[in-house]
Amino acid sequence: MTFAMLPEHDSVSMHYAQTLVASAHRNAMDINALLDAAGLDESVANKSHLRMTAAQFSRLLLQFWQQADDEFLGMASHQCRHGTFTLLAKQAVIKPDLGSVYAHSARFYALLDKGLQMRLQEEEGEAAFVFVRDQPALDASNTLLEFFMLMFHRFPSWLCGKRIPLLRVELCYPKPHYHTEFALIFPCQVLFSCERNALVVADTELQRPIIQTPESLRQHLENSPLNWVTRQTYSPQFTRKSLDFLAAYDRVGEARIDDLAQALHTTSRTLRRRLTEERTSFQELKDRIRRDKAIHLLSHQGKLVSEISSLLGFSDTAAFSRAFKGWTGISPSEYRRD
Repeated sequence: MTFAMLPEHDSVSMHYAQTLVASAHRNAMDINALLDAAGLDESVANKSHLRMTAAQFSRLLLQFWQQADDEFLGMASHQCRHGTFTLLAKQAVIKPDLGSVYAHSARFYALLDKGLQMRLQEEEGEAAFVFVRDQPALDASNTLLEFFMLMFHRFPSWLCGKRIPLLRVELCYPKPHYHTEFALIFPCQVLFSCERNALVVADTELQRPIIQTPESLRQHLENSPLNWVTRQTYSPQFTRKSLDFLAAYDRVGEARIDDLAQALHTTSRTLRRRLTEERTSFQELKDRIRRDKAIHLLSHQGKLVSEISSLLGFSDTAAFSRAFKGWTGISPSEYRRD
């Protein structure tokens, strides 16, 4: 059976949940607390073909960091205390340009001794931000490497206010079984079995100015790591406010654009126009929230499919099943039992 992918902005392969759980087992962590924080049952997390929401993956990462006090996810030779990246971010936001951010990040992690190191290399019109693990065997799944490479593309992109165009990503290991996930992680060509692990950009990108401030950084960090595992948009003012409103709505299926417009102190017409400018719509955002809530509720065994259908505002279970299959490629009952 073939399963459709959820949109990139709100889904992550369950492969990454499995690698985090495996690391948690190796480090004698509380697996139940880890999965509970993400709203995942272990039976669901064990199904490789399924996907979790970006919010679930974000909570999984955050719980791991807090429980293990290790931002290296138990996958490196040395611990990286929780809060380390926040300290780096506060220093990075006051740098003048992208090149300064990457150079400072490399020096910063060098002070942590070993585990995962970085360096900035400039050569023939290109610049490469290279990642080096002192004991790659501890990160056999490459989860730590891939997450840090993603983070050091998306966070600097946010600092610059625009996605940094990657020329390519180089990875030193063979193409893995989950290689299709890279199309969602990196918006460029990904090369395998290379001599290094690197994000490669045009060297002119290093001059890109930093536009964020310490004030905007505070809010950004409050929403991290979710910011780094969702599709990036850089001026999603009405999209973000709309999603926040809909996520807090008890019966999201009954939400109307008039209610949202009133909450945002604008008119329905203006709101529609603003959302169109941000390349989305009220119905698309509403469906996104219903999809996320459906996956979250189905990840637990506590509610019947009919109850979930009602909570999400569907007219009947059949309508919910059709919608869920359109979102994920499988029915709600298949999601639970497969």
